[in-house]
Amino acid sequence: MLLANGLGIAVHNVNQVTVRQVLTPDHLRARVASVLRLLGFGAVPVGTLVGGVLGELVGLRAALVVSGLGLLAGSVPYLLVRVGHLRTIDSLGPAGIPVATTSS
Repeated sequence: MLLANGLGIAVHNVNQVTVRQVLTPDHLRARVASVLRLLGFGAVPVGTLVGGVLGELVGLRAALVVSGLGLLAGSVPYLLVRVGHLRTIDSLGPAGIPVATTSS
């Protein structure tokens, strides 16, 4: 699960940063990036604490199973959005919503 998570993070980061930079106005890019970093890195100590408490309460094996399921659950939103079908930046609409293309 960690291997799949690591590969997914690498692919996600490249695409997510590109889309975010295209959609965010120039004057807000630094603020948006800093908020996302704060939320992302701020979750690490909280997750560490929750994992430690969970390990104490239910045991190490069960805590590892729960953490694996949590990593898997984190990929579910990517199955539900259409951004994965983007082929070009030009096909992005407002707020990152893909623009419907019509074929002539």
